[in-house]
Amino acid sequence: MEIIKESVFDTQSFPQGALLSSTLSSHAVGTLLEVHDFLCCFKEVIGLDEQITFEKLEQELLRPYPYGVGKSSILCSFETFIHSKLLPELVSKLLDRLASVLNSKLGVKTEFNMLPINELTWPEVVRRYIMAYLLTGDRLGSVKITDGNMIELIHCLQSDCSVFCSSPTNVAGVDLDAQLLGKAVNNVFGKLRSVRSTLSMGVKGEDSDGSIPQWAKVLDPVHKLATNVGSRIRNCVYEALNQNPPEWARMQLEASIAKGFYKGNACGPTKRAILEVLKRATSDVPQRPLSLDVNATRSSCELLMSKVIMTKCRSILRNVAATYDNEMDFSILVRSSLKSDEIKVVFESASRRPLDLPMIDLRLLHDTYCGSPQAFLEDVSELWINLKKSHMNTPRLVKLVDDMSTDFTLKYENEVSPLLSKLSGYSMNGELNAEVEKELEELLASIEIPAMSLEAGVCKVCGVNQDDDKVLLCDTEWCNAEYHMYCLNPALSEIPQGTWYCPACKQLADDQPKGIRISQSVDKSFFEEASLFLDIVTALEETEYWQLEAQKKIFLLKFLVDRSLETSLIRMNLAELQTKLAKKFLGVDSVGRIYWGFPYVSTNSGIVINGAMNTEIDPFDHRTSHSEYNNFGQWYLFQSDEEISKLVGYLSVTDPCNTELRDSILLWQNTMLQNGQHTGGSKSMGGETVCSTSLNNLPSRNCLATNATMLIEAQYGSCKESDATNSAKKSRGKNMVKWHRCNCLEPVFPSRYHCVNCHETFFTSVEFEHHKNSTCEIKCEVGSSFTVPESSSKPLLGNTHILRRLMMNLLDIEAALPDGARRSSMESPKWRSAWCAFVKSATTICEIVEATLALETMIKTEYINNTWWWYWSSISGAAKTSTTAALALRVHTLDAAIRYLKNA
Repeated sequence: MEIIKESVFDTQSFPQGALLSSTLSSHAVGTLLEVHDFLCCFKEVIGLDEQITFEKLEQELLRPYPYGVGKSSILCSFETFIHSKLLPELVSKLLDRLASVLNSKLGVKTEFNMLPINELTWPEVVRRYIMAYLLTGDRLGSVKITDGNMIELIHCLQSDCSVFCSSPTNVAGVDLDAQLLGKAVNNVFGKLRSVRSTLSMGVKGEDSDGSIPQWAKVLDPVHKLATNVGSRIRNCVYEALNQNPPEWARMQLEASIAKGFYKGNACGPTKRAILEVLKRATSDVPQRPLSLDVNATRSSCELLMSKVIMTKCRSILRNVAATYDNEMDFSILVRSSLKSDEIKVVFESASRRPLDLPMIDLRLLHDTYCGSPQAFLEDVSELWINLKKSHMNTPRLVKLVDDMSTDFTLKYENEVSPLLSKLSGYSMNGELNAEVEKELEELLASIEIPAMSLEAGVCKVCGVNQDDDKVLLCDTEWCNAEYHMYCLNPALSEIPQGTWYCPACKQLADDQPKGIRISQSVDKSFFEEASLFLDIVTALEETEYWQLEAQKKIFLLKFLVDRSLETSLIRMNLAELQTKLAKKFLGVDSVGRIYWGFPYVSTNSGIVINGAMNTEIDPFDHRTSHSEYNNFGQWYLFQSDEEISKLVGYLSVTDPCNTELRDSILLWQNTMLQNGQHTGGSKSMGGETVCSTSLNNLPSRNCLATNATMLIEAQYGSCKESDATNSAKKSRGKNMVKWHRCNCLEPVFPSRYHCVNCHETFFTSVEFEHHKNSTCEIKCEVGSSFTVPESSSKPLLGNTHILRRLMMNLLDIEAALPDGARRSSMESPKWRSAWCAFVKSATTICEIVEATLALETMIKTEYINNTWWWYWSSISGAAKTSTTAALALRVHTLDAAIRYLKNA
């Protein structure tokens, strides 16, 4: 009997069905079966017209076609359903719930704007929605929103997510943002300034008549010494003092190692003081060029003039701060934006663009104003307005702001304005020669930059100047920022060995995204399941959706299928669906194989069996993942009448316990036949459902038009395709009926005169005629064409198409801005042309991010919604953009935030 029993239950005698997949893991096959069943049941609701087979769906997922290339109607239709119907409902429900909580908490009416969701942005919106899912522990509809997760949820669905991206905060974050913004605006507008040559950058040869004094040279090693080697730093000071330095240097050096200031192995303040001495010693040295070349001298003078003006602006700003530094309310005033209740500030409109004195000072330091004193004045003027508005209920603070504003205006008129007149006279009279260059160098060296209590000895996290013995100084040569050991995250209990770099410098040194730091906010009871979602969040942050490996993409689609079952559209049709046409659990045989009946698994219905060999495992009993069931057996399909008959026969003779399963299979097969779902070899209706509601009103795939584009079309009509042969006539503008897009991507309409040779745009006919008759013939070849090159930085298939679309979006945004919306410092045609040229030459995500940041600086604050400046103004957050989906969301969100119809 034992021999007979072993023979009967030998797995080799089990009928062989067709292996569903030899590529995907077992649990991925099970998950994909769930997705496939959903698509088949709701195909008309989703907008699918063709027959859906498991094989075809698997093939599409295994071939990661680039965006817009080789996509089938199955994934295309499902993705359209996701971004046009599913995500808007899911996100709006959560935003409504957040608004309700805020309304009761703050006592003010709050409304959240929906993030722009379209075929480019939806993967990034899904990533953010999953983050919200993690924060609430799979209780999006019922969780009690607390003050903590409320702010995090808002950042997930309303901001650039910098709060989760390890971006430095407080003073360190402002410093990093200023550095990155300065880099961006100089990359974009740098060509407006004279060409930088090595001759004008202080590089000297053997014949140079200037050199760093010997006493300063012995201090140079301090740049690279760690702050925990205090004795070596002090020895450098002793050596410098023995070299007879000037009196000002001697006094500062002696103070740097004085008792009470020098802290041995925590000598951050000492190193900072020495570096200040070195900085002044270097600036005192005349920087003479190697050559007497006229053009090189002129270029050097122009750069020096810009440097002198901006240094003088920084000097008077710090002088004002130093004048009021001793007043009790000063620190409250200048740091108010760093410690505000952000939700209350945003929704009560207490402030707009978040500016403060340290931010403007750092922007001057990092050349964010690109040499424009007018841009600097615009920020200062806006600062006074913001501070008065923020403290309108505190008269003494309002008076302090008025006093500082008056003092600043007087200093600017008395010190900067005359300097501007003098230097502009040099330029207008053609006096930019070697003598003027020497005068400018001496003038630059003479400008003193007063220390601010906001900077000297201040911790970049807490902003407090105390506990010097617990201060670490960043060992990056150009940084030297100070941090309390207890303010770091994680905090340090002792001084680290070797070199130490601050969080901001670590961030700049790391070219790769670091992933979302959201895991620490996940509820511990949910953490085991959350690990899979964290993996997806990280993958979507670093990888394009269409480049995800099949297993991750299947997991993501299954999550969306689960969430869609909670939407009104699916629930409405769920009531009408005949459940007998959905998948059906048939049972488990005596050795643990799991049986399911699928009506649409292939061209016909069929029975799917998983050989898990474990009666305690159900592949479909878990809503989100099957990570604990990685040892599934393979999935097999029994579809033809002959295959199912053999299966029924096998169950009939093996074990009486299988009788119930056999009857369940026969009943299911009969039900399929009655409803036209044949299990034989003939073709069937194959996947039709009785759902009554369809998405005939789904938008077309070209749903990427921005508000700017629609505004242009409303004014000038539909866009015409570019015609290279007739563009010259069209670009004259006056006789053009409809606008068109040049092959350089720029929009051309009557108020913009566009040159088809060099692709520059002009705003008056006089400028345009002058350009055609003179400048263009020198600079450009007639008939030259413009093409968008592939990315030079890790080019990816499909990226060029998306970047091209986003470049068009940005160009349309700039063109649609109303008169008066641009800051006066950047409204001239030269600035606008420089920006357009940079956009059209962009080849990477980073360059388009820089163009977007530069565009933000060109627009007046009042023309952009207040929430943008608070939730999308993190430059370091923008710099981490690594996918086209995240980039598209930023561009489209900026477009949605702009008030195009606001009167000046």
